[in-house]
Amino acid sequence: MATRKGRGDPDGAIADFTRAIELRPDYAEAYYFRGLAKRAKGDKDGAVADFMKAIGLKPDYAEAKAQLRTVAGNPAR
Repeated sequence: MATRKGRGDPDGAIADFTRAIELRPDYAEAYYFRGLAKRAKGDKDGAVADFMKAIGLKPDYAEAKAQLRTVAGNPAR
């Protein structure tokens, strides 16, 4: 997925994924990718919240679970 985050624009990526979430609140991948962009900016709490929301919407979302463990620093999760 080509995103502004991938082009070095995490603020733009956050805006894009926020808009996607507004249009489709059940879009787990948008929360995941917005979490990645927030993580890139150093917003640990925001990233954790987005990864948790993604997992809540898609409980088998392995990538989101892995990112949550990494960001939260809790490998047992």
